[in-house]
Amino acid sequence: MSEKKYVTYEEFGAVGDGVTDDFDAIEAAHLYANENALIVKTKSDATYYVGEKLTREIPIEYDVDWNGSHFIINDNVANAYQYRGVYLFALRRKSRRLLKGEELIAAIGEGRTIKRGDTKLEWLAPVLNEDAFIRVTNENHRDFVRFGSNENRGVPRHDMFEVAKDGTLAPDSDVAYEFDEITSIEIFPQREAPITVKNGNFASICCRTVKETGFLGRWHGYLRGFLVERADVTIENISHRMIDEPELDKTRDELAKRYGNRGESYPYAGFIVGRNANNITVKNCLLTTHTTYYEDKPATVSTGGVVPAPVPLGSYDMYFHSCNHLSLIGIKQLRPETLGDRRYWGIMASNNCKNILLKDCYMNRFDAHQGFWNASIIDCTLGHSINITGGGKLYCENVTKTVTGYFLAIRGDYGGSFEGDVVLKNCRLEGVCDYNSVIGGSYDAEKKVPETFIFSPGGSSNHELFYNWDFGYELYLPKTLTLDGFTHGAAGNLYIYPELGNTRFVNNYKHHHHVTEKIIYKNMDVLPITTKGEESTVLKAIPIEVE
Repeated sequence: MSEKKYVTYEEFGAVGDGVTDDFDAIEAAHLYANENALIVKTKSDATYYVGEKLTREIPIEYDVDWNGSHFIINDNVANAYQYRGVYLFALRRKSRRLLKGEELIAAIGEGRTIKRGDTKLEWLAPVLNEDAFIRVTNENHRDFVRFGSNENRGVPRHDMFEVAKDGTLAPDSDVAYEFDEITSIEIFPQREAPITVKNGNFASICCRTVKETGFLGRWHGYLRGFLVERADVTIENISHRMIDEPELDKTRDELAKRYGNRGESYPYAGFIVGRNANNITVKNCLLTTHTTYYEDKPATVSTGGVVPAPVPLGSYDMYFHSCNHLSLIGIKQLRPETLGDRRYWGIMASNNCKNILLKDCYMNRFDAHQGFWNASIIDCTLGHSINITGGGKLYCENVTKTVTGYFLAIRGDYGGSFEGDVVLKNCRLEGVCDYNSVIGGSYDAEKKVPETFIFSPGGSSNHELFYNWDFGYELYLPKTLTLDGFTHGAAGNLYIYPELGNTRFVNNYKHHHHVTEKIIYKNMDVLPITTKGEESTVLKAIPIEVE
């Protein structure tokens, strides 16, 4: 066996009949491959079943080619909820250094700061032995303090950089967030031996034990897929589907028929998950949208003390946290007929990622939660949501959004803020469709005003509470907007912004919006109107250039 260039699961006892639990054999094969620097290959006609034995992750350190074989992961076994946060496969880095407290001060000195425009952190050089990928945190400053039914205290301020061993920041590692104080620095390898895992077909048997475990109200979604926590990983030609997930037309109560399922199953926090990963590519994968589940929430300050309507639980096949150079290429969704149907969630979400590329994708949503910094969306068709928050530069080219009345949503629950420039080149908004419309749907002109908007900047019906909410940072409408050949399918007017009163932009609230500085039109047959309504004289005064 030691003379071979690869190992198989069958050599370690896997049956591959779709019934026998092959977890132990799969684990043994990968542990042997890791120890002996071998790749793993599988039989194309095998179906590997994993059930109650999935209580620990299987590490992958070298390439894997599943050769078209199938995996069944049973999330409906008795202990699946207990181990819902355990990944089947994990690709982890071999080194991580954490500096905090006295060790941090001893290493870099006191009073260190990071400011916009910094290109070199000389004080960091003494702790770097090689080019590194670092994550900087200030635990004493919180960002993305969330408003609304999902009200929370936000997250500590953090940013990440590629940095040379002399402290020089990489050109695309510009400073997104300033640091008046640094409480910790994590240091990871900037580059590692590349790993590719490919050609696997995965199916998850949906959890149906909600009422028995009573875990509604404590959202911790299922993982049990892939974790990437290192540099230079490619995940290629992977499919993931759900077995026995509740269908909307089979639900029992009227609320579920309208909004999605409650008490039938449980959401996914990501089948492919990246954390603190640098240079990660997911390409040519066929992933699933998920039935939307709703959860009852209590009254909060931001709901004005009123119990809100049931709140959707985010359910995704891909979720990325603090990843840099994240490329999603050729991602398509199963059940393409549900594109744009907001009763189905997914496929992708992110927190605090930098330098994202979305190319040649066909899926329901691009969803940024706790900010991104720099993103390009090219040659994509997206359904009901392009949700943005954060800043840097957003570049969209040949992007079609199929439903709803706006092209970009700046998430209001995080303040409706995007601090940067937006370029939309040859993009199209198909038109206004009803809540549950899918691609090819149409709107009823008597029920829907056939008007479209470039931005939906969020907001809330609890206006005064929203205006006085401390989001932890200044709020911005995009600094510059360039529309180059933008078209829309609705019969009515095209606006840049919906109706926004002047009160939204005055500085007598905890944080105010900085107004767009300039709008540029190129190759436009019809010029959009800056804002709907007569209130926002501030927005109407935005300088406009026509080229």
